[in-house]
Order: sequence, then C-alpha cells, then structure tokens
Amino acid sequence: MCEDPERDWGRYADWSTANQIKRVYLDLSESTYDAKKLGWGCLPKVLTEEEAAFLRESCKRLSDPGHGLRPGEEGVGRVAEARRLVRDRDGPLLDWETWFRAMGLAHDVDGAEDAPDEGREFVLAQHLTMQPVPWQDPAQSIVYAAAQAAVHATMGLAQGQVEPDVSAALIANFASYIRNSFVKAMKWQSTPLPRGSFLDVLTATMSDNGDRLGSDFAVVTGFLLHGRPKYRIALFQAKWEDSGRRNQADVWRNEGQQLAELHATGMGHYVFYPRHYDDPSQRRPVFFPTVRSAEDVRHDTVGSSNTTTRHVNTCVGGSKMEAAWDFGSFLGMTLASSIDGGPGIMVDTPDEVAQILSAGRKKPLTHHVLAYDRTVGRSLNFSALAERCRWWGYDETVHVAVPTETDEPSEDDRPSMGM
Repeated sequence: MCEDPERDWGRYADWSTANQIKRVYLDLSESTYDAKKLGWGCLPKVLTEEEAAFLRESCKRLSDPGHGLRPGEEGVGRVAEARRLVRDRDGPLLDWETWFRAMGLAHDVDGAEDAPDEGREFVLAQHLTMQPVPWQDPAQSIVYAAAQAAVHATMGLAQGQVEPDVSAALIANFASYIRNSFVKAMKWQSTPLPRGSFLDVLTATMSDNGDRLGSDFAVVTGFLLHGRPKYRIALFQAKWEDSGRRNQADVWRNEGQQLAELHATGMGHYVFYPRHYDDPSQRRPVFFPTVRSAEDVRHDTVGSSNTTTRHVNTCVGGSKMEAAWDFGSFLGMTLASSIDGGPGIMVDTPDEVAQILSAGRKKPLTHHVLAYDRTVGRSLNFSALAERCRWWGYDETVHVAVPTETDEPSEDDRPSMGM
C-alpha cells in the first residue's frame, strides 16, 4: 500500500481538493452538472414508454458488477443511493432544484408524494459514479468519467452540425480529457495508476474522406477473454433525432443501402444524437445519445414499404424490444467487457484489426478510430496498432499511455500545472 495517502487510489475519498487528479474528476463532474443546468442530458417531465424503458435498463446495467462497478454500497450501491437521495432529499451537498429539474421532477413537494418514475435516478447515478471509488479498476473510472463529460460537452456545442462533425468533436473531447487532463495531473501529482491497472488510448483520423463505407467512427477496445488478450471492434453510424418526431430517427439513407452495408459488417451500430428544438411547442430537455445495434435497427425497418424514409425508435426496439444503451456507458462499460459474444467483432492482432476495418478496400471504412486498452500489462500492442493505422491511411494518430505504477517516468516528463 502506498504510504502517502494523497497517492493511494484506495483512499481517494480522503484526497484533498488540491490533489490534481481529484481536481480533474471534480471538474468533469462539475462540467456535466453545468451542462444539465442548461438542459443537456436531462429528462422531460412526461416520459414516453420507450424513454422509461431505456432509463430502467440503464439503471440495471450500471448496477451490474459485471460492467465494472464494485459490489456493495461503494459501487453498485451508488444507483440505490441515487434513488434514496431523490426520495428523501437528504443530500446536503446537492443542488436539488437543478437535479430535480434535470430528472424532470418537481422539487418543491414532499418526497413521499413525489416518488420518481423508476429509472429517473439514472441521471443522478451517472454523476455519482464519475469518480474512482465506485469502480473495481481506477482505469475504467477514467474512461467512464471522460466519456460522460465528453457526451455532455459535445451535445451542448454541436447542435445543428452534421453528424460526422459531431462525432469528431465527441472523440476529440474524450481523448483530450484523458491526454490533457488526467495524464497531465497524474504526472504532476507523481501518482500513476496502481499496480495491475493499465490504460492506453489511441486516436486516428484520416483527412481523405474517399472510398469509405460512410460510417462516422470505429471504437477498438482491448479486453481479456478467458485470460487471452483480444481486440473488440465496433463501427458506428451517427444519426440525429428527427426534427419533428420525438425518439425517432430516419435510417433509410440511399434507400437503405447504408443500413445494409453497416449491418453486413457484423459490427455495426447506430448512435442517435438527441435534438434541441427551437420551436416552443416542441421544446424540452435534451435526452442522452443512445446506441442500438445495426441488427436491431434493421429488424425494425423490415416490412415497411416506404422507399424514401424509414424511422426507428432511438430508445428501444429489435426482435426482443431491447433498450438502447446510453452512449457514455456503452463506451465506458460494455465495449471493454470480457463477455464472450458481446458487441462488435473480436480478433487477436493489429493486422486483423487492419484487415477488418479495410474490408478489402484501399482505404479504411471509417474516418475516425478511437481505441483504448485496459488489459493487464498492456497485453495488446498499441504502438503496432498506431503504426498500422498510419499504414492504412490515417495521417493523424495520437497514442497515449496513461502512467501506471510499473512505468518509470523521467523527471523531464513532469509537466507544469501553471495557468
């Protein structure tokens, strides 16, 4: 155990607010709080059935230790704590007017008379888990906090932009929080990740847009399956929520060709960006970006005779009426899970990643790649992956190895934290 409590991740709750790492977690939490005050990542007063199903399932997923939270009160108990706080209003450090507005609830009546719809507490549970204490692995807490902060920052600034630009901003924000906030603070604080915890992050961008499937980005994650390191690859196509239909998005571009090609990859997903409505008659808080598999989306379009537009629900659907994922949770939890048969395609080597994303073309299938690896001992070779990205045609690659206790950083690597 580390003798200095300010460097012991297991004693994060005792760290002072002057601790630079804790300051990053607090700043990201504060930024999401500020975004919610402006209406981003919030709930309407009256939920649709599909929104309610999405929220209930999101709470269940966050409460599942298999997705990364600790068992017990410090971990999965945070979701139950969120519900209790909402019911009892006894959180002295919480601005209840803001949080109740974010959850679409009235804040000026007795709790017993205003019990929340099941699932609304997910909004608060997101906030309570943006710190390392609830997580089994501190590295996963970094990914989750950066993902949630990036979602809230991007949705507030990217309204009205075309989907590829929104996706580029989302990836850039996520990577920046890790590279420019967490890594810088960890080096300054001389506090790497504890022994056994690892995190590598890679971003790659291709300036030439030609000869691509048309998807917006790919996410490649490292995980262990039965003790063996694997790459997981998922491809994403972004769509805005329809301008006149709540929780609906049109996926029938080029008479369904885009959906058919995305589905044929076997790793395709849609990420639906929630829309801010200027029309006062439609105005409501902006919901969460949601993720659904191309397989489920394709199922929902079968049987329609419309050849120009086909809308799907952004919150639920498919043959089993499965709820969508909150994008921040999907990126921070499920894509790096060790569950066999999870989302995307699983391969063993960087060359296989290259082969799949290239799919026999001269250039890759997507404009942006975001990759991260939390496997023990950095089992996957991200330096080789970065090299392969450049070989594919990605002319901008950034690889960041988050410091861990086994690394030996030099004194020259210690950055200035001055303003």
